[in-house]
Amino acid sequence: MANELIRTGHGIASSCEPHGKTPRALIRRTKEPVDGLTRLLDDVQACASASEGTGFTSKLNVAAFTAGGLVAAGRMSHIDAVTRLTQAAEAARPTQQGKITRTIHDGLKAGAARPLHLEGRS
Repeated sequence: MANELIRTGHGIASSCEPHGKTPRALIRRTKEPVDGLTRLLDDVQACASASEGTGFTSKLNVAAFTAGGLVAAGRMSHIDAVTRLTQAAEAARPTQQGKITRTIHDGLKAGAARPLHLEGRS
């Protein structure tokens, strides 16, 4: 399953350290894709610890893309995805509502084009 997450672009997250430090890409191995989304949302929220250089928008976009794939596959509802994404993003960047809304919308739309179906895959 981890390979399928990686293949579809849903399973890679990076640490939330400022870019001046050594970035560490972490491959998330999860039992369920929704667990992977939770980890991606944790990465988004962790961006609250630094004001710049954390890749916040990129992390939010990856989380929204993953959520879009889960919604398209029927693994979670659209409203649940938007709620979870918005809560995580606003916890990290409470003054960027417009940017957050656009990033979530665009990420969900892109992810919906690649449903995250894992049944029967090796």
